Amino acid sequence: MCEQFPEYALEVVGHAATGERPRGGESFLDLRDRVLTAWRGLVDGLDTDETVVVVTHGGPTRFVLADLKGLDVVEAILGQEQDNGALTEVRLANAPELVSENETGFL
Repeated sequence: MCEQFPEYALEVVGHAATGERPRGGESFLDLRDRVLTAWRGLVDGLDTDETVVVVTHGGPTRFVLADLKGLDVVEAILGQEQDNGALTEVRLANAPELVSENETGFL
């Protein structure tokens, strides 16, 4: 992919690649903003006694985790493992708290 679309190569271009938009698509920054807007809306609308399951691709999970950990966009994508079918748990009692991430032992 780096050879064909070098402008999207986070490993090479770094942060500049996060704003690049493929034709008809969204940039990593757009994706992060969309995901975090939805995440914050979900968190703000929950009663802390509720249990909610969110099923998503790894990209949105990476951005929520990065937000909880204070990571930037590049670190969100390149600095975190997110295996297919992995389970991540966040507790929302007082403030979002990461309980576990990228758990795959049950697979």
